[in-house]
Amino acid sequence: MQNLAPSHPYVDSVSMNGNQIDLSVEVTDFKTTKGSIEISGQATQVGGALAMISQVVDFTKDATEEPDGYFVTVTANVVPPIRFKKDQDITVFVRVARVWVTVLGEHNAAGSSVEGTDADPDTTWDEPKKSSQLTNQSWPAPAGSTAGSSQPA
Repeated sequence: MQNLAPSHPYVDSVSMNGNQIDLSVEVTDFKTTKGSIEISGQATQVGGALAMISQVVDFTKDATEEPDGYFVTVTANVVPPIRFKKDQDITVFVRVARVWVTVLGEHNAAGSSVEGTDADPDTTWDEPKKSSQLTNQSWPAPAGSTAGSSQPA
């Protein structure tokens, strides 16, 4: 079998950790922008073992520099009932990205629809209401509270 050079981002190791797997994922492309990044995907084996990957990490806190780039460790739960086997290769698909969440309202919705009504075939949602980058930060403390004051802003 031919050895291929890894593409970016790539996974350089997978380890069992009880009923979970730990994956070392390359995130060098985010070195200049840092901040929160989402890593999602799956790990599988031909025999049917499956682990779903979905985690937000903070490059500044979680990435470690290695000779071939920056890496973070993410943990994924193995989906029962089939366990990973020692003698089978693991195929891993990962997506590493900055994630933005956008809330859109219905186009020209003022008085045109009753709450809970099914969408018509020509319904469009194109009125931006809110947009925010996904981060890995804790919820801010309630107003007037001193709890959580040590959290980064």
